[in-house]
Amino acid sequence: MLKLKTGDVRSNLADTLNQIIYRGERVTICRRDKELAAIVSMEDLQLLEEIENSKDLKNAKRIMKRIEEGKEEVYSLDETLDMLAEG
Repeated sequence: MLKLKTGDVRSNLADTLNQIIYRGERVTICRRDKELAAIVSMEDLQLLEEIENSKDLKNAKRIMKRIEEGKEEVYSLDETLDMLAEG
């Protein structure tokens, strides 16, 4: 993974993007030796989103199973708003 300072990214954005797009590089942006963010290709972003969606689906299935087993209480939106209003 390529690590660049914020100023280097700012000065060489076109070159940085080309490294990401055409070479498949992942770039970490640093300030004062602290990693702040990363720039990745659209392919990498799509993969990350697929992983996130898969985890969300697993959690939803787990919760639905607990509801079906009677281990979770379910409230309507109105009931939830009432409970929140009561404090």
